[in-house]
Amino acid sequence: MRALTAALALGCCAVVNPASANERAIEPSGIERSTGAAWQPTFRIHGSQRIALLATDGDRRTRRAGDRSELMTRMDLFADFRLSETERIHAHLRPLDKKGRYAGTTYTPSSARAGWEIDWDSDFEALYFEGDLGEMFPLPDLQDRESGDFGFAVGRLPVTYQNGYLVKDDMTAVRLTRTGIGMDEPSGIRIAGLWAFDDINKPSGRADNGDVHALMLSAEGGFPWGTLELDIGHIFSREKRGNQVNAGIGWTGGVARDVYSVRANVSNHYDQSEITGKVDDFDGVLLVARYQTEFGVNHNRLYGRGFWAEGNFGRLADDGRVPPLGPIGLSYAGVGFGGYRSALWSRPLDAAGAALGVQLFFSEKKTNWTIELAHRRDLEPADAFGDTGGVALNTRLKHRLLDFLTVQVDAYYAVLKSDGGRPQDAETDDDSSAARVELRIDF
Repeated sequence: MRALTAALALGCCAVVNPASANERAIEPSGIERSTGAAWQPTFRIHGSQRIALLATDGDRRTRRAGDRSELMTRMDLFADFRLSETERIHAHLRPLDKKGRYAGTTYTPSSARAGWEIDWDSDFEALYFEGDLGEMFPLPDLQDRESGDFGFAVGRLPVTYQNGYLVKDDMTAVRLTRTGIGMDEPSGIRIAGLWAFDDINKPSGRADNGDVHALMLSAEGGFPWGTLELDIGHIFSREKRGNQVNAGIGWTGGVARDVYSVRANVSNHYDQSEITGKVDDFDGVLLVARYQTEFGVNHNRLYGRGFWAEGNFGRLADDGRVPPLGPIGLSYAGVGFGGYRSALWSRPLDAAGAALGVQLFFSEKKTNWTIELAHRRDLEPADAFGDTGGVALNTRLKHRLLDFLTVQVDAYYAVLKSDGGRPQDAETDDDSSAARVELRIDF
């Protein structure tokens, strides 16, 4: 707790004087090592404080208490102890929220907690060391003639594959990466292997304290006309959770201001002793396509994204903060902070959907405004969840008041199906709306 109090004190000081983050860097002279490498240690603390006021008429997929209004805050603290350009120790703390419970107060409903409450959390979101073996031990190759480098990381790592569709979780793991393979054609190949042995959440986003291991292999190749990604992962667990294997392939290309990508991901859940049907049996396929172009002198963006899901596709592991369909658009993503949920249900369960949006920039990009129209169609409306389809209009306005101060306004209105099935069982009306305003202080 003393360490946490000290970290909070440093964070508060940084809020008062944001420029002090750079002034705290310590740059002593280089430390020569017997391996031939030299360390030049630096230390930096930075982060953000977010404060948001929100109101919603009740999200029928997640809220059973009807209308809700609240004032919430969230702090992110980062510390980087950098030994060299390639070696560092990185730490991330979120001391004011725990398991989805944020510091703040709820005004409505009256049955919710009253007064200001804080769920302190001293656990690290991330704490790992990363480096490059070639840079750490340069004596065997002083001229750096060998093509390719071996990078590694060990500790609690953020793990994201296939833009978060395949896996998005913070795991205790060891990762080894080989880069710069075949520099002629394609322009560069990266191969990474990962073994995770703790902090591996379930595909549903719930924590799993059992004996779980994960093995993952990822390959990425850069070609003149685009980038190819291949990923595969396997979860080894007890019979209650079962084993799961996920695989994905993605392609990203583009010309000038036009960028596009296509991804295909599959999940196969097996050897589970207590399968309760589609709710827990994560077998499915998810296809995603994205297109984006820029226009105007301000490089405004026009984007379109779509998905198609068959079965009950599930991530290999999910930290529960960004919904599985979050990368599709604002209408599927929410904000990951407080009770402001996504306008449309963001689970890839027998559904298809799309989002079309435009992002406009003003005042030398200090201000940007996004407006998005999205649709979800339920391909199996007779299942236990009922018809989860709907249409939503989403908007977001962000303005940077100062270099360290940003205000953001979000709002949506959604028209949803009203057949009364789960999880749309909180209200009988067939529309939903929400609005929020957030102040973010970076230090």
